[in-house]
Amino acid sequence: MPAFADNPAGFWEDMAAVRINEAVLITLGGGWDYLPADVAPGWEQDPRLDSLREQAKELIRTFDNQDPWGWKDPRFSFTLPFWQPHVPDSKVIICLRHPLDVANSLFKRNGHSLAFGFNLWREHNQHLLDQTTPEQRLVTCYDAYFTNPHDELRRLVSELDWSITEETILQACETVSDKLRHHHTSSQQTQQKQLPANVSKLYQDLLSEAGYISDESAQDLRGAYRSIEGARALELQPRDPDRGVEGESTTFPAPQDITAPPLASIIMLTFNALEYTKQCIDSIRRHTAYPHEIIFVDNGSTDGTKDYLQQLVASESNYQLLDNESNLGFSAGNNQGVREAKGEYVLLLNNDVLVSEGWLESLVAGLERDEHIGMVGPVSNYVSGRQRIAEVPYQNDEEFYGFAKSLRAANRDKVTPRRRIAGFAMLVRKALYDDLGGLDESFGSGNYEDDDFCLRVREKGYAVMVDESTFIHHFGSQTFSDNKIDYQASLKHNEELFRTKWPDVDPAWLLEQDESLVQVLTGQASEAIKLVNNGDLDAGRKLCEDILREDPIRVEAVYGLALIAHLSGDFGEARKYYQQSVSLQRDWIPAQHSLALLDMAEGNMSGAQLRLVEVLEKNPDDIDSRRLLGQALIETEQFDEGISLLMGILQDDPNDWQTHFILASLYAEVDRNQDAKRHLEAVLAANPDHVEAQEMLAKIGLAE
Repeated sequence: MPAFADNPAGFWEDMAAVRINEAVLITLGGGWDYLPADVAPGWEQDPRLDSLREQAKELIRTFDNQDPWGWKDPRFSFTLPFWQPHVPDSKVIICLRHPLDVANSLFKRNGHSLAFGFNLWREHNQHLLDQTTPEQRLVTCYDAYFTNPHDELRRLVSELDWSITEETILQACETVSDKLRHHHTSSQQTQQKQLPANVSKLYQDLLSEAGYISDESAQDLRGAYRSIEGARALELQPRDPDRGVEGESTTFPAPQDITAPPLASIIMLTFNALEYTKQCIDSIRRHTAYPHEIIFVDNGSTDGTKDYLQQLVASESNYQLLDNESNLGFSAGNNQGVREAKGEYVLLLNNDVLVSEGWLESLVAGLERDEHIGMVGPVSNYVSGRQRIAEVPYQNDEEFYGFAKSLRAANRDKVTPRRRIAGFAMLVRKALYDDLGGLDESFGSGNYEDDDFCLRVREKGYAVMVDESTFIHHFGSQTFSDNKIDYQASLKHNEELFRTKWPDVDPAWLLEQDESLVQVLTGQASEAIKLVNNGDLDAGRKLCEDILREDPIRVEAVYGLALIAHLSGDFGEARKYYQQSVSLQRDWIPAQHSLALLDMAEGNMSGAQLRLVEVLEKNPDDIDSRRLLGQALIETEQFDEGISLLMGILQDDPNDWQTHFILASLYAEVDRNQDAKRHLEAVLAANPDHVEAQEMLAKIGLAE
């Protein structure tokens, strides 16, 4: 994986393997942070995985000439049976990390509770143990690489029976950096936080298998490295240069050098305005780690731009220049560039912009949030429509970079729908661009071709979105001004073309001048939930589907479809949509409640309890979660804990009729009719039309 701000050296995950693993998990109804539940033995032969199996075989073939080779991805802890038939002699290396480190890291990076982190750590490691024999696996300790990496690597390659030179081991040791640790728990912190018993037991077992021991008090579970007595010493032989490719391997192949994320092709038109082009390219070169190429399309520059671009292309293998003698116009020039593009994604980018750290990674991530997102753009200071941030605080380039960084942190992962985005920076799937025939070239030098393209994207059933965390500075219309093109005349001419082509489209509606699309969809989502709650499932389903066509990641609409499936008795479909809504918004409490109810209905009380405890750790005053947890505890015969929890709710809110009804039902079951009657009267005082309470009260009266 490429470098990101929190890991400038990059990651060792192989993106192709990660994508296959993620697709396997999603197909089975899970994800990296919620492993599929209740899958039957032999799940790896599921016909739905056939195409993924072929992708896996093809990926493995790319490694045939590498020895040794390996992949790193925590998803393998579950997907291992899917891969093992294709690599039958593989060795599984478990890199053991302290459970509290994992839990704290997940809390810091993703906001997950410690209970969630402990459970996820246990599930992943237990799956690995269940799917391997001691002979098939090797446990190595994560912390050892920060205290004594040389000895741990020597032990590792010795156990694997690899012929690795001392020089290679020393080179590997040099890559270790304590600065890249996501979280490190001190011994004092370990002592202050007791691990769950099942987590502690599993961790101690794995430590033992790795050849580590904890100290006498078992407070610092990392322990000290223990040399394994009698272990075979690593023989370090000098490399024989005549042994050829069948000899020893002296380097570990970096997976990111073999496969990479999908290439993004940046298409940049130039027509004079040399100084702006230089600033733009400088910012791209300084702030772009994502794999990309740049295809320059020069439309007849006469100010030295061509000489500059020719020198640039000569020095950069991923740059290309298409040299036109005259100005083809914005649409035709971009279409020309896209025809030469090799990337899966194409980005139409003006030459009068500045970009900041992580900009392209973030735009691509936004596009990849859902397959029904067709196009993504950034926010900016100089742009029409609702992409514009009207007032920006920066006065110069360096202040811009600081502002862009702060906005990225504030709006991380926030991707919102629009009816159109401006053409100064548009990321689109190349297959979709080609399918639509590119930009309409009748719009000439520019204006309204972006509006037209957005409408055609929407007609194809794809959403147009804005990455609210990516801010691109736009100097604005510099090609027009530098070349003395009459901007207003071009605007008026193209407006007439647009109105002729789209007579039923109101430009004010397209620009969301009166009401934003986000506001419209928010209102529609509330209406959809009301329809579902009122029993009109068909109308609710249609409205949810309409919403998701505009915004495929609108969590309320996904949740609405889950509720409809749940009420229709399709629990499998309901769980799929509930989990999808949780993946979109982890702290979406209604979905967590509904998943807990499904767990309880299916007899998985421990799963329901764990889920509700996680919610309450973040939202301790959430009465619905407290009430559900009380019911789950009672169902598992933890009566004292459950009833105490329900009584605590009534102490905080004596009028909570739902809790009164639960307690009335419990008292009625054990013939404590007076207690049941007291709670039923409280129910009816708050909710006089509660039919079940009326019937139960009548029955109690007859019994008396």
